[in-house]
Amino acid sequence: MHSLRRDDKLLKFIMENELNIFTIWFTEVEKRFDLETAIQMCLNVWNKIAKIDSKKISNLFQIEGKNLDEILELLDIAAHLMLTKIEFQRIDENSAYMIFTSCYWQKILDKYSAKKNQFIRCNEICINAFSTFVDSINPKFKVIADKSILNGDGFCRIKIIKE
Repeated sequence: MHSLRRDDKLLKFIMENELNIFTIWFTEVEKRFDLETAIQMCLNVWNKIAKIDSKKISNLFQIEGKNLDEILELLDIAAHLMLTKIEFQRIDENSAYMIFTSCYWQKILDKYSAKKNQFIRCNEICINAFSTFVDSINPKFKVIADKSILNGDGFCRIKIIKE
């Protein structure tokens, strides 16, 4: 959907580095305080980042987010920058599913076995960030939690709907 080359090695390096910094930051906050504090701080940080990124991406790619197609295009770019692979499944003219086929954060959880069995609520963080991202672009659209690996589903999926 977007003009970024998916095989751009420099972009991938920069994004992995940014996400690694965030992962280290989260771990250090958890060590210093506790998991709940780290999650709450994470929610605050990702919501603020989503507000900033939504406007910057919208301006950079000159996509206003007036309709569902434009919202999906902006979400596709945002997911790409988070090293997350997604697919969209249209439900009707006002709604679609965003299906996560590969998630950076799930890979991190799988990599660190100590975290694997902890309920880190990455889906809550993800939903809040994408919800803030979409709301900042066009408040007529809402993001709704639908399926989550952490809730026992085989994959994560959110629903984007125009109200």
